[in-house]
Amino acid sequence: MTPTDLEKAEATPAALEYFKPPFKYEAMGQTIYAVGVDGHNMMALQVRGWGSLVGTGTAYKLPNDKAEHIQDEFGQWVCDAMNNATTHRLIDLERVEAMRKTKTPYLQDHGWNAALDAVIALVKGEK
Repeated sequence: MTPTDLEKAEATPAALEYFKPPFKYEAMGQTIYAVGVDGHNMMALQVRGWGSLVGTGTAYKLPNDKAEHIQDEFGQWVCDAMNNATTHRLIDLERVEAMRKTKTPYLQDHGWNAALDAVIALVKGEK
């Protein structure tokens, strides 16, 4: 995946019904939390790979302190990417809603108001 692809990534409305932003990384448990249905933290993802970082054989055989830093840095990076993806989605919705409120003759004359209303409803998960 290229950085451009990652920047375009969006969480689907269905996923956001269960895993609500903002996402938080907790280093002690290498866990990314979302806001759950009751408003409390809900585990969304767990960062793995400790054995590959410190183990033997085909592993990297890193010292524990370096492996811990790498794992936490990666977990925070994933969490930030998830927050960025959902933030961009919200910013886009704000732009669409602002455009809808302008009531310019062009939008009204060309039937765009109804189209913008449909986009707003879709993004918000309304019917």
